[in-house]
Amino acid sequence: MPQPVNQESIAIATTTITIISSFAAALIGAVAAFWFQNRAEKKREKKQILAVLMAYRGLQAREDDFVKAVNMIDIFYYDSKPVRTLCHEYFKHLYRPLFDTGHHERLLFDLIVAMAKDVGYKNLTHSDMTDYYLPERYLNPIVTPTGDTATATKASDPTI
Repeated sequence: MPQPVNQESIAIATTTITIISSFAAALIGAVAAFWFQNRAEKKREKKQILAVLMAYRGLQAREDDFVKAVNMIDIFYYDSKPVRTLCHEYFKHLYRPLFDTGHHERLLFDLIVAMAKDVGYKNLTHSDMTDYYLPERYLNPIVTPTGDTATATKASDPTI
């Protein structure tokens, strides 16, 4: 014969379930918030690096911020193999004899497009990268690390 249900036992069980589910919900909410915050922070850092490269794409390595940003790509884009591959290909082309081919400029623009796609900017194209504002005062002759004199030129210049 079944025993009668004790109202006190039901109340204790209900209270216990309520407390456990409240703690579980709070814990799940905290973990989810942490995960989303961490993901948003990583994306923000990636966008920050991308913004620096976009801002200095015409001046390139003549600006310290550009050099710092390029050197931080491996850290912030560690989870993007296409970006890291293009980055290291770009690095290779920054030294002679590959530098003399001028292909490093194309690689930089390809790198920026890949980075933009990685953070969600799907519609940026290579032509968007080559269209930028570069005041004439930046086109003055510059001295390279090897002592050679070079003139900065806009990447969309047909002579490149």
